[in-house]
Amino acid sequence: MGAQNDPGLVPRERVALSGSWRLQAYVFALEPDHVQLEALKSHCGAQRFAFNWGLALVKANLAQREAERSYGIEEVEVVVRDRRPNQL
Repeated sequence: MGAQNDPGLVPRERVALSGSWRLQAYVFALEPDHVQLEALKSHCGAQRFAFNWGLALVKANLAQREAERSYGIEEVEVVVRDRRPNQL
């Protein structure tokens, strides 16, 4: 069943890529029930938490490097911080 036969699918413009590849996207209308809506909100909250965690880590790394530069530490001697998400 193609997008032409399904009113829930809205085809977008096709874009020709190099070679024999073609990119095509669809927009889907969502009508979640109450349980599904709560799950979507939960996923969005988790995504935001992960983004904020990564942003805080990048800012901390940049601040640490700036501090080390102000102490006169050479670039090859700076601390490399590597924190995984499970080390919160």
